[in-house]
Amino acid sequence: FKQDSENVGSTPRCINISPAWFQQGHEVSASLKGPSSEKILKGIARPAAIVSMALRVMHPEQYFAGLQTFSNLGHKAVSKELPQMPETLEYWASVFNTLSIISNWETPNHQDHLSVAECFDVLTTVGNYSNGWMTMPSLQLEFKYNSGCMIVFSGRIVRH
Repeated sequence: FKQDSENVGSTPRCINISPAWFQQGHEVSASLKGPSSEKILKGIARPAAIVSMALRVMHPEQYFAGLQTFSNLGHKAVSKELPQMPETLEYWASVFNTLSIISNWETPNHQDHLSVAECFDVLTTVGNYSNGWMTMPSLQLEFKYNSGCMIVFSGRIVRH
């Protein structure tokens, strides 16, 4: 990551949020273990639901696979007596198992080698800023990426 000096509204950072970190279902990510986890999940519920509904239209197979994954995760959490997991899943409003929040940072162009090639990643923007750009050099594309944009693609296949 490199810091974007134009944005000064909040501290530059990246946090990862997941009800089942690294898709293993063993524990909730550290960012959701503290006392503010319910507040965080409620705060992201609406945008997470909007992204999930967009995915339902664009890639129904991935959407329903995500629903099934969370259903299975909930059942396993109960059977393995993981009390924090069902509580976290109750507020998790996304069919994606991980959410990365990047605040005031610019990432170097990369591919997401741990993603599944046939599945979509959804990148969306929030906040009060302008002059944002998303580049996809392997496709020779560049998009204006201001607040409210949503870009969907395979992060494993497309360099971004």
